[in-house]
Amino acid sequence: MQVYWGLKEAGPWSLKGLNSHENAYENDSPAPPNMSAADDLRFQHWFNHNYRFIPTYMNMAQINLKKEKNGYLYSLLSCMSASTHASLCDWAEFNSDNEADEIFHLMRQWKTWASKNITYLKDRIDIFGQPCRKGGIDGTVHIIGDEGFIFVFNPHTDAHWGSIPLTDMIGLNKGSKFELFEISSGIPKPVGVYAKGDNFIFEIAPKSAMLLELKPTEKQLNKTAAPEGIKIQQAFSK
Repeated sequence: MQVYWGLKEAGPWSLKGLNSHENAYENDSPAPPNMSAADDLRFQHWFNHNYRFIPTYMNMAQINLKKEKNGYLYSLLSCMSASTHASLCDWAEFNSDNEADEIFHLMRQWKTWASKNITYLKDRIDIFGQPCRKGGIDGTVHIIGDEGFIFVFNPHTDAHWGSIPLTDMIGLNKGSKFELFEISSGIPKPVGVYAKGDNFIFEIAPKSAMLLELKPTEKQLNKTAAPEGIKIQQAFSK
């Protein structure tokens, strides 16, 4: 059972017994200027989470195969960052099973991944502030027991640098060293080994998304340093 969007104004207590709620507006009608449907989705869910205190698992996420300007994967990653379930918002026609497999294999792959990691997706911390703000990247952290996942999004037309503290601010309490992998391609790519208390510094390309996996490790430190003079956006900054 779902609920009309207006009911969430009464707060999370009014949503008892419902599995999700409508967004404030129909997704992407319109999205903020120069933003996409997925950017609008994260923009709305940030307010649900931080202003209305609605649990992440009650957000209604919408997958766009064709309407998403930044690509199908960008839409899927935005949905997984924002909620624990999603609905297909637009459609791609097909005439055979082979065509259907080609169209939907990415969705099936990430549905399997999300089902396996749904406990992490329920546990969300917003790290860079309101999505769609001028020049700002955004993202969420999902850490349990000193391991988990980090989503980062850059909705703008230029590359940006970000910094995330590997501390108890994101749920790291016991481990001393951590390895990070970029996994949004489906093939884990090592991106560094950091000590607890370090800042994980990274660059994110224009109009793109990153999904990182974080695990405890005993490997030697291997950190990324930003070039001199680069402006770095700090997580949790005012």
